[in-house]
Amino acid sequence: MTNKLNIKAVIVDDAPQARKLLRLMLQEFAPDINVVAEAENGNLGVSIIKTHCPDVAFLDIDMPEKSGIELAEELVKENIHCRIVFTTAFN
Repeated sequence: MTNKLNIKAVIVDDAPQARKLLRLMLQEFAPDINVVAEAENGNLGVSIIKTHCPDVAFLDIDMPEKSGIELAEELVKENIHCRIVFTTAFN
């Protein structure tokens, strides 16, 4: 019997290549994490988080209109609970 976890995750990033790379890295290095949805901006990110109730959300810090940090602040204000991992392509 295996003790496989089933961790639901969403990815919110405006760059399609960044979403793809993160998804591939998660598949290889964290197979217990199941990416259930992706969004290309913060507004859609809020929507998919409300819809899918993930255990973890990977949020790009720098996105147009609504940054990952602003998205996380909105989740806190709306009392939506999930772990947050901020991602960025910048040093």
